Amino acid sequence: MNKRLIEKIVDSKDSYDSLALATIVDAKSSAPRDVGTSMLIYPDGETHGTIGGGNQEKEIINKAKELLAEGKSGRICFSLTRKEAAKIGWVCGGDIEIYIENIEL
Repeated sequence: MNKRLIEKIVDSKDSYDSLALATIVDAKSSAPRDVGTSMLIYPDGETHGTIGGGNQEKEIINKAKELLAEGKSGRICFSLTRKEAAKIGWVCGGDIEIYIENIEL
């Protein structure tokens, strides 16, 4: 995790009870970002950083908001051919697995 994300987490203590850290934990083929890439997601859907953009990132944000409301962490996976990826806004296809960690502040 980069220094800026850590600073954002610390800065969020006064405004939020929790937030989500979405991190790519596995990537195969031509995934949009590398393993270890992370993004913060706040309960209101605001984000800091990106893990690939497009519609899949919207799905990740929605899943993170659900998990935050439940006080849980979880995983979400995408497996797409290049053609399928183009339909949802990815520039490249591939398989990615994202771990969404609920961080209590």
